[in-house]
Amino acid sequence: MNNKISYLLNTVRCVHRYSSVLAPKSSAITRKHVSWIGRYRDPLGNVNFRKLLLNILPSLHGSSLRFASQKTDVYSTGAEALVSEKASQSSLEVEKLDDSGSSKAKHVVDHSDPFFSSLGKCSCPCDALDLAAEAAVSIKHYTNCLTTAWRLFKRLSEEQQRYEKQLIFEHPAFVKLCQQLLREARRMTRGDLVFSLHALVSLGVPQNTLLVQTLLRVCQEKLNQLDNRCISVLATTLAGMDKDKNVTSGAAHFKYQRHLYSAKPDEMPGKRCSSFSEKEIRENVHDVPFRQLILILEACHTLQYRNVKLFSALADYVNSTAYLWDKRQIILFLSACETLGFQPTELLDIFAEKVTEDPDFLNLKNLLIVLQVYSRLNHVPRVQKHLFFETLHSCLNNCLPQISNRELLKAVYSLGILGYLPHRALDELLQKDSKDELILPDDLKEQNTVMLRCVKTCMELDSPSFTKPAFVLTENLSSLVSLNLRKAQEALIELLGDENMFRQNVRLPYRYHIDFEIRMDSDRKKVLPIAATDDHPDSRVHRLAFLFAPVSAFCLGTTHPQGKLAMKKRHLTKLGYHVILIQNKKFQEMKNEDAVEFLKRKIYSEDAFSFPEATVQDNN
Repeated sequence: MNNKISYLLNTVRCVHRYSSVLAPKSSAITRKHVSWIGRYRDPLGNVNFRKLLLNILPSLHGSSLRFASQKTDVYSTGAEALVSEKASQSSLEVEKLDDSGSSKAKHVVDHSDPFFSSLGKCSCPCDALDLAAEAAVSIKHYTNCLTTAWRLFKRLSEEQQRYEKQLIFEHPAFVKLCQQLLREARRMTRGDLVFSLHALVSLGVPQNTLLVQTLLRVCQEKLNQLDNRCISVLATTLAGMDKDKNVTSGAAHFKYQRHLYSAKPDEMPGKRCSSFSEKEIRENVHDVPFRQLILILEACHTLQYRNVKLFSALADYVNSTAYLWDKRQIILFLSACETLGFQPTELLDIFAEKVTEDPDFLNLKNLLIVLQVYSRLNHVPRVQKHLFFETLHSCLNNCLPQISNRELLKAVYSLGILGYLPHRALDELLQKDSKDELILPDDLKEQNTVMLRCVKTCMELDSPSFTKPAFVLTENLSSLVSLNLRKAQEALIELLGDENMFRQNVRLPYRYHIDFEIRMDSDRKKVLPIAATDDHPDSRVHRLAFLFAPVSAFCLGTTHPQGKLAMKKRHLTKLGYHVILIQNKKFQEMKNEDAVEFLKRKIYSEDAFSFPEATVQDNN
């Protein structure tokens, strides 16, 4: 964060703290509270009030708000400062935005309006609500009544607040005010929007109500229009709310927004670093503390936000300053990248060297994280790859006395995905399996079974003694293909002329499945009919396996397959197939003629049969 901004927030917070203590309490408060002493009731018990506010909209509550959250304590800086008495007046001087979200002229409310003059004379929250009932005619009037009510309410003692809250919630004007906010939410200015939400939440309006959820949604939609001040107020509001699904993701969203402001956020209201050029990101990332780098990546994951340029800039920064960071910090960064499916290739190589040079820092927890990172991202170091995996294997052996069954399985599974068989750990795992010691609770049983089956497949296919079979038994699962493969089926028919020239939905041993299979002659010049090669098996026939995979099966922004898909490709190669991986999303976006030409190049190009990926199995 900009140092000047931080100093300003700290100063304002201190001033506010002292002004709150010294602020005179309104003597007019007692005039409406005497009758309530000794018989305070829960304001939410009011049936009419609950009918209005607890009308939860299913599509909003727990919905696609895409809010998610990380620790909201970062908002505490400037929390009360930005919603202090002075800040709450900002709704009287709010900038209006055009539809594009750009800042135009500053429209200041006419303070000669008798309504605002009367509002300034209110001495308790109910006075502001009385004025709303009598004279409010615009959304600006209603929002200012609400923020004034909150400003006066927070001056009260705790006991006085209990009584005043009861009066507020049962005041007829409060129900009308809430209805007006609900109707006008999307037409409110950004200042009115965030301060109204803050006032409602602070007064105790349940956050799962239609009103609060609507205001949250509108805040999300207008996020790019919010300046730094509004974001801070909104973040403060979220920090004080319960951590349900909608609110927690909102906290992450605004945390992400604040962390990515440039060194001069006030000069660029509403502009996010995701919108910056790669050059601007590189220029500003050096001022970001390491912990905030992690928070940025975590927020991006929560919000399903994918920006390869941003992630690359962060990774390049950590690469260039790797000597400054503790190895455990780099592990945290790599783990955050792994969660995003982003492969920071250079940093992974650098860290592999650090592990081989000094493996003592790898306790069991760190070891499991490292194994998961390298296996999911399918990364084999370019230099000393065997030494790296042997080092991990040695660390795993040292951890065997205290490792749990679940951790043992995950460790062996991760190494198996990369084609490395840790013999001692594998022997112990199989002994536990034979004794039925790997049984887990029902919620983990299926996942446990899948991992164990994968390990056993790796034992067979990745063993040095395994030889490619001359012929593999296959089975057609169905003559029908799923809708997302219909375009590929039609392109193959157009290209090859007949459905008999390829197979679809093919099941292989070890529970592997391929989308389409094509067979070619020994010179790879001609596609052969499937029936002819079935009747006369020939080891010289080339088999092509087409796998149409989702984008999520590849490392972000690349065609580099992630661990599971890479393992499947390796195993299909062991079974005698030339595997062609295709990102189905990009294929679906092609025009029909382009899709046909694309498959033609894949079938007949030399590239389809070259450039094998690096693995560690050849020296295992």
